[in-house]
Amino acid sequence: MGYWGKRGMGVSSWILLKAGKPALSKPTSSQNGWLVSIGAVQHVWRMVKVSTGDGQNVWRMLKVSIGAVQHVWRMLKVSIGAVQHVWRMVKVSIGAVQHVWRMLKVSIGAVQHVWRLLKVSIGAVQHVWRMLKVSIGAVQHVWRMLKVSIDAVQHVWRMLKVSIGAVQHVWRMQKVGIDAVQHVWRMLKVSIGAVQHEWRMLKVSIGAVQHVWRMLKVGIDAVQHVWRMLNVSIGDVQHV
Repeated sequence: MGYWGKRGMGVSSWILLKAGKPALSKPTSSQNGWLVSIGAVQHVWRMVKVSTGDGQNVWRMLKVSIGAVQHVWRMLKVSIGAVQHVWRMVKVSIGAVQHVWRMLKVSIGAVQHVWRLLKVSIGAVQHVWRMLKVSIGAVQHVWRMLKVSIDAVQHVWRMLKVSIGAVQHVWRMQKVGIDAVQHVWRMLKVSIGAVQHEWRMLKVSIGAVQHVWRMLKVGIDAVQHVWRMLNVSIGDVQHV
């Protein structure tokens, strides 16, 4: 009792300061909380001493209770570490992790309340366990949502591969079409060249026919000239 009385006086003598401001004239909410907790412990201690006449049993029970609360606190720290790891891994599902964080803050608040009152409360521990199960359920929900997201990404990837295949097929067909057009163009050029060659040969043939016609006209003129000369000779013979 003397120990808790000194602790209460010490907490009452606290003077909290703020940067650049005078000391607070009234106890803060944290001081009041500590004083209420200390008063509650003293009251419980007095009641136990009156009922048992010996505080040793209560002290042992209190140590057992503190050990249980410390164990719960360690387990809670482990849970906090696990939730933080999940937070890093599942940043995509921010809303779900925020829900887990709110549930975890509720659990931390409950455990801090148990620690301040120094009471072993099986109901509070069961409540923490239920909250932890809710957190695990939320993490499982996040995992399911992540798997759904992965399936969606895989579906998009498959559709993208199908689209790429279609584009490649169109490109191949376009190349085939371009090759066909180029082949037709080459055949057309060959045909045009053949037509030009035939035209040149036709012009040469026409020139040859014209030359033969001119030579034929010269031959006809020569025959006519010979015929006229022959007629002249025949007239001369008849005259003699």
